Amino acid sequence: MRQALTPPPGRRAFILPFVLVLITVLATLGTWYLFSTVQSKNIFYVFYRDDLARLVAESAIAEYRATIHDRVKNNQALANLIANPASNNRGVPFSLADLPSTSAMANSLLGGSGRCELDGTVTVRHVDYDLIEEIGGTRKRSTFDREYQGTVRFQFRLGLGPSDKRRFSSFLYEFDVKRACLRSLPSQRVNRGYTTNALNDYVLYIRDAYQEFQDINVKGKSLNNDDRTLIIDHTNSGKRGKIFLGCGRENDPDKTQKYVFVNVNEKMDWLLPDNPPDLVIPWTTLKQADHMPKFTQELEAKIQEAEQQAQGQVNFTPEKVKAIISVEHKPLVGTQGWWQNLVARVKALFDRFFRIREGTTIGNKEKPIHLLGPQDNDQSMCNLIEGNVRQRFWQTATFRMDFSEITDNAQVNQAITQQVGDKFNIDVQYYSDSELNMLQNSASISDSTKEIYKVIRFYENRDKTLLMSMPNPLYPFKPKPAYADRNLPGVYPDPPLVGRTIGGTTVDFTNFLPFAPFLVRSYRFVNSQELYNSPFYDADTNTLTLNGIVMIENEAEGLTIKQDLKYSGRGVLLSYGDIRIEGNFTKADPAADGPCMLYTYRGNIIANVKAPGKIEASLIALNYRYNPTGGGGLSIVNFSGRKAQVKGNLLADRLQLGTMATGVENSLTYDSETLNGDLLYCTTFGGRLRTARMTFDDPGARP
Repeated sequence: MRQALTPPPGRRAFILPFVLVLITVLATLGTWYLFSTVQSKNIFYVFYRDDLARLVAESAIAEYRATIHDRVKNNQALANLIANPASNNRGVPFSLADLPSTSAMANSLLGGSGRCELDGTVTVRHVDYDLIEEIGGTRKRSTFDREYQGTVRFQFRLGLGPSDKRRFSSFLYEFDVKRACLRSLPSQRVNRGYTTNALNDYVLYIRDAYQEFQDINVKGKSLNNDDRTLIIDHTNSGKRGKIFLGCGRENDPDKTQKYVFVNVNEKMDWLLPDNPPDLVIPWTTLKQADHMPKFTQELEAKIQEAEQQAQGQVNFTPEKVKAIISVEHKPLVGTQGWWQNLVARVKALFDRFFRIREGTTIGNKEKPIHLLGPQDNDQSMCNLIEGNVRQRFWQTATFRMDFSEITDNAQVNQAITQQVGDKFNIDVQYYSDSELNMLQNSASISDSTKEIYKVIRFYENRDKTLLMSMPNPLYPFKPKPAYADRNLPGVYPDPPLVGRTIGGTTVDFTNFLPFAPFLVRSYRFVNSQELYNSPFYDADTNTLTLNGIVMIENEAEGLTIKQDLKYSGRGVLLSYGDIRIEGNFTKADPAADGPCMLYTYRGNIIANVKAPGKIEASLIALNYRYNPTGGGGLSIVNFSGRKAQVKGNLLADRLQLGTMATGVENSLTYDSETLNGDLLYCTTFGGRLRTARMTFDDPGARP
């Protein structure tokens, strides 16, 4: 047998401690490995759980914001909160049940239902109702009542996992919110601030109407034009829009002399004022030096001679002789057959007046545009016309001497009338001041004629009226105005337009500027292409979604409305430059969409650029630089020589009727249901994230 090998005693003593140390090290390493693995697993789970919470939270916010407009429509509490944030400081609650898409995603990620819990509130914070701006060193309020800028806060807690082991995290997000008023009734604007939406009251609003009317190239054809016409109509006769034609300002000392006129045609004879009472001038007045002294002296001399011849058989009473000036009113514009029915002498007076004044404003005898509807018979519209707008009709004036009571013998009176009266029974032709001066200095004109016209001019100046055969533009554009209504200054916007002032100081029509406050503008795009590249435009249906006030910055490029573009929603498209409408621009849903305002700040609106089209929108071309004394900017709506067909309203510095089509009925129809109604706001829930706060495994969020 072999003998077993055994280590020496000294070596055995060394190996045992080494083995023990090795076992200890291995045990330590194993324990550390086990601990670190568990710890890593726990850390990974925490990160995984928190990341899941973040994903679910972001999904919840995205879903709520994507559907917030529908929620506002269907949730009265939320609608009240947006309309009046101060009414509910505690906010409107929401839960996972209100977010079906997020709930489905959470169930998929967590492996079943019931493993996610979410509840929170929506509030509106940091609300600024005044939006004070510094304009030219002046602090101005820029909002209408209940318009504001603020933030919408979504604050909620989110728990994940089984109910007995659920951990909760808290989240807070804040986004911009802006609220602008697009429509209100006049009664709803009293003492409520900036009245941008007052322009909805008008079907036609022309700020510089008087200057355009008097322009040397227009000569009254902006409202009276044989070649072009414009029909003002309304979709609902119970909700009409007003008409404003700006003339003199309220503080203008010459405001009664600044007016525009509408020629009265034969269909509008119901407008004509009653013929004024005869102007009777007694004998004692006729004898005065500024009346007819020569005629009265000659007549008295003849009466004395006649008394001597009568030898007391006839009593003469010259003090009963009187002069009578009579005026008769007729329409100014009629059909050819209508004019042929006029007596020759009246037609001769008419032709004489206009023949020598052809091509001037006062020589305009053209057809009026249809402010009173297609048939010129909407009498109620007369009460909705503002500005110094007057009717213009033809008047025939006659001057005659009345000898019917010169004696107490009727046969003698008749004989005197036949012998002398015809010389003093004349149709009064029109003479201007310069023409009258020439007449008075002419040797070929009889003294009696000179005195007659001197008397006529005296009473014209005294009574501020017209006593010659001529067009009469002194009466307001309303049915049967009274004689005392002559030379009125017109009607100014009522209620007045209120601009950007803290104290609510009113401004007149010349410096009122709509949609100027930039703090309530919702979106801003560099140019049209950027707008059409945005999510608001659907190229497949050629539809633009509106909500709020959208600004196009590039003045040189302006804004282009694509041909046959439709819009949904409501809002304002505001451009610093021109707005070019290529063709049709209509509502996607006629019953639900609108109003839509196209407003150029400093340019023009050019419609029908490629083809004549129907426009269902407000066309606003009121220049920011407009100056009523001249030298400022003017903006217009140009219809490119094609048919104007607008359903909405038109507001511009000048009408530019000459840019519309000839030979067709251009129309401007007030969209009554869209523009005339109760308060209507649009709310923009902006895309900019203002605040984001996340607290994972928040002890304060636990039930």
